[in-house]
Amino acid sequence: MIQAETGPKGETEDDLKLSQARAMVVRQYLADKFKIDDARVKTMGLGKDQKAQPDSAGRVTILVYPGSSETSAVQAKSR
Repeated sequence: MIQAETGPKGETEDDLKLSQARAMVVRQYLADKFKIDDARVKTMGLGKDQKAQPDSAGRVTILVYPGSSETSAVQAKSR
């Protein structure tokens, strides 16, 4: 999961689009550079980060979850 945010300045709707685009760019970079299957990578644009400093450009967070939900469901059924 790739989550992206923008800084606190700017229009809310524009910042949401920008953060979504930023997450997609990171997803594409990871797929190209590290040969990651981009179908397994989810993205989420969060828009404004209200806690960010005024001059902040936002941030990108990459969350890694072990296994897939399908794998977890199969493991839960087998117990």
